[in-house]
Amino acid sequence: MPPQAAKNAAPTATTHGQFDICGGFVSLCDGIFGGLLNVRVAASENARKASARRVLLVAHMSSKPTAGSRIRVAAFALGSSALGACTTLGPTPAMTGMPAPPLERPGVELQVGLVPGYYLSTSVTEEPKAAVLPQVAGVFEPDELISVPGLLVGARYVGDSSSGGALEPLLGYRTFLDADKRFSLGALGFLAYASASGGAASFEAWRGGLTGGVDARITGASKYAELHANLGLTFTALDASGAYCVGVDGKYGVDCPDDVSQQSRISGAASGVFPSAHAGLSLDFARHLVGPFHGVRVAADLAGGTLPTVIAGEQHSAKLFGTGGLSLTLGFGAKHGSGVRD
Repeated sequence: MPPQAAKNAAPTATTHGQFDICGGFVSLCDGIFGGLLNVRVAASENARKASARRVLLVAHMSSKPTAGSRIRVAAFALGSSALGACTTLGPTPAMTGMPAPPLERPGVELQVGLVPGYYLSTSVTEEPKAAVLPQVAGVFEPDELISVPGLLVGARYVGDSSSGGALEPLLGYRTFLDADKRFSLGALGFLAYASASGGAASFEAWRGGLTGGVDARITGASKYAELHANLGLTFTALDASGAYCVGVDGKYGVDCPDDVSQQSRISGAASGVFPSAHAGLSLDFARHLVGPFHGVRVAADLAGGTLPTVIAGEQHSAKLFGTGGLSLTLGFGAKHGSGVRD
C-alpha cells in the first residue's frame, strides 16, 4: 500500500523558490529587530554614543543572516510545503450514498457526490486521515417488470483512475416498512478490484461488502418537498497489498524521493472486515410526480468507522476515522399511476 505523508524532499532546483521565500522572511525579521533596537536607543539617549557601535554591529549582523539561519528557515519552509504534496492511492468509501426509499415504478437513479471514506495510502502513515471521495453512481429498479419489486442493480465509480478508482457493480433491495410509506429499508452489496501506482508506490486490492440503512420521512408526503433522515451501517471486507517508501525510521510511509533506492522501498499488506456507520439528512423534491421525472434528492451525510493501519509493512490494530459528504440524486423512468396530492 502506498503512502500518504510528507514528502522527504531535498533542496534541489525545484526548491529554489523556497529559499527566496526564506530570504523574504529573514528581511521581515530584520525590519522587526531593527525597529526594536531603534526604540531602545531612543529610550537610552544618554548612553547613545556608548552603544552606537553595538547597535550598528547588531544591525549589520541582522541584515546579513548566516548561512545556518537561512538553512534552518529554508528547512522549515520545505517541510511546511511538503505537507501538501503526497501520494493518494486506493479510494475506499464508507457508504454507497444511494437512497433507501424505493421508486415504486420502473426507473433509474443517477447520483454524483462526495462520499465519506479514506485512501488506503493513509494506512501506512503515522497519522491516518479520512478523505472525501468523488463518486458517480447509478441504479436500475425494474419494479413491476419482474416478480421482485424493490430489487435493484447498478454500479458506481469512486475516486479517479490515477488514484485507483474502479467500476464497482452494485446489487441490492429496498422496501417500505409501513403502510404510510414513512419508513424504508435498503441494502446494497458491492465488489471491486482496483490497482494503481504513483511515483515509486503501488497497490492492488479486492474490496467487497454490504451496506444497509433505514430512511425516515420527517415531514408529510408531498409532491413539492420532503425532509428525510437516514441511518446506516457498512461492512467492508478488504484484501490489499502494495509497495511504498518509508522514512528514516523505517516505520511510516513517505512520498518516494526521485532517487529512491531499494532500501527505502518496502512491501506491506492488510486484510480484514472494517465497519463504518453513517447518518444524514436529505431533501426530496418532486418525488411523487406522475410523469417520467422521479424527483431529485440533495443529501448531506456524516460517516465514521475503522481503517487498517500498517507499520513497517506489518498490519496493526485498526484506527478510527470520520468525515462528511454531499450528494445529488436524480430519478427518471416510467410514469406513475397516480401522484400524491397535497
